[in-house]
Amino acid sequence: MKKLVLLLIAVCMVVTCFACGGKDKKGWKDPFEKPNKEKWADLPDHDFEEREFRISTRGGYANLECVVANEESEDIIDRALMLRNARVEDRYNVYVTAEEQSGQAFVHRDYVSESCKMNADQFDIAMTYVYESSPLITNGMVYNWAKLPYTKLAESHWINGMNKQFSVRDAIYTAISKMCISTVGQTVAMFYNRQLGDEAFGGEEFTNGLFETIRNGDWTYDALMKIVNEYQYEDLSETNDGRTADDRYAFYMTFDWSIDTWHAAWEIPMIKNTEKNGLEDVYMTDKVIEYANRMHTMYHNTNNIFYGSQGDARNAFKGNRALFMTDSLGATINALADMENPYTILPQPKYDENQKDYRSAMFDNYSVMSIPISADPAFVSLIVEALSISSEDNVYPVYRVEALQGLYLSDTDSYEMLDIVLNNVSWDIATLLNEHFPMMTIVRFDVQNNPMNSQVSQAYNGMKNDIADALQDIMEAFDMFQDN
Repeated sequence: MKKLVLLLIAVCMVVTCFACGGKDKKGWKDPFEKPNKEKWADLPDHDFEEREFRISTRGGYANLECVVANEESEDIIDRALMLRNARVEDRYNVYVTAEEQSGQAFVHRDYVSESCKMNADQFDIAMTYVYESSPLITNGMVYNWAKLPYTKLAESHWINGMNKQFSVRDAIYTAISKMCISTVGQTVAMFYNRQLGDEAFGGEEFTNGLFETIRNGDWTYDALMKIVNEYQYEDLSETNDGRTADDRYAFYMTFDWSIDTWHAAWEIPMIKNTEKNGLEDVYMTDKVIEYANRMHTMYHNTNNIFYGSQGDARNAFKGNRALFMTDSLGATINALADMENPYTILPQPKYDENQKDYRSAMFDNYSVMSIPISADPAFVSLIVEALSISSEDNVYPVYRVEALQGLYLSDTDSYEMLDIVLNNVSWDIATLLNEHFPMMTIVRFDVQNNPMNSQVSQAYNGMKNDIADALQDIMEAFDMFQDN
C-alpha cells in the first residue's frame, strides 16, 4: 500500500504539470478526474499470495502495454502504467511481469503456439499481433473470453466494436481491452504539412478552407487529388535528374501496408460477420475494382506523388518535401518528435460524396489478447478485468492525450481533426484471419506487382474457392472450441 500511495502522489504531480501546460486545449480532460469507482468496487476481492501474472508479448510492446523499463521514469505514460499495475498488485497481492519475445513477424506467435501444444505453464496471457493470431483459435489453443467468469465484454474498458467484429456467433478468442493501447498508436491518419500548404496555396486561408472542407463532409478522394494535381512539384536537385526521393511532392505514399488502409477509409468490407450467418465473403465488387484502379493512378500515374518506404516518407515530410503522407498516430511521439514545421493530422478522405462518415484504419501491428489453455482462466479473467478497468482510468486516456495532443498540435482545429480520426475507426475480421486467406493484401500486391494494368479480379478469382473453404473451417473451429 505504501508503494501505491507514493506512486499516486508522483503521478498526480506529473499530471498537474501536464494539465497546467495544456489546460487551454480543446477537449482536453484530466484522465484521473473520474475513475471507474463503481466498476473497481464491484470487482471481487481475493488474495493471490504474491502470485505472478505473466504477460507474453513482442519486442517493443512490453514497455508500452505491460510494465515499464525504468521505475524512475518521469514520463507520464510510464507513470500511468506503473499506477495501473500498482493498483492491481496492491488489491490482489500479485506481481505483473512481462516476457518479451522477438518482434519479428510470427516468432512470438509460434512461441505461444508451441507452449500451448506442450500445455506448458509459461505465461498467463499472450498479447500477439492481430494478423498472425488466428491459428491459435483454429487449433483450439486458447480460451473463449465470452465464457469466462469475470470478463464483461460489454463494458467500456473493453473496445466493444473490435470485439464484436472479432467474434463469431458467441465465441471470441482474441479480445481487445484498453490494456491494448497499441490500438491507438496503430490508428492511421493523413499528416498535413501546414507550412507547405500555406506557402503553396496563398496563405492560411488554404489550411482553414481544408478544415472547413473536412467539417462539411466534402473531404473526398477527388478533393485530395485536386490538391495533389494543383501542387507544384519541385525538383530540388542541382542536376535536374528527374523525379527522385529528394524532390518535393504533394503526397509521399508508402509502397507497403498503407495501401491496405483504404479498405477501411472507403468502407470496403471483405468479410461480413453476423450472428445469424457467421462469416460471408463480400469482397469482389465494382468498388474494389475502382479502388485498385485509384491506387494504380496514385502510385504509378501521378507526377506529384512519389512512393517509397515509411522511413523515406517520414524523412520527406520532416524535411518539408511532402505536403501529405499517411502514417500511424504513434509517429507523433516518436518518428516526428523532432519535426520543426507545424503539421496537422487529418482523416483519410472519403471514397466519394455519398459516403456518410470518415473512416479510419489501423495498421495490423496492434495487440490482441489470448489466454492459453494451460492457464487458470478464472485467475486471468479477474486480473485482466482489473487491469482493463485501471487502464481505462489511468493509461488509455493518458496515451491518447500525450500521443495525439502533444508537441506540435497547438490549435483547436487540430484537436477537432484528431477527434474525427479516433472516433471513426473501422475494423474487419479479415485482418484477424489473414493467415488463412490474405484478402487484405490483394490490392496491395496488385499495385506492387502489376504497375501497368490492374489484375485484381483475376487474383481474387484464383483464391475465391479457397476463401470459401477457409471460412467454413474457421466457423466450425469457433463453434467447436467455444466451451474452452
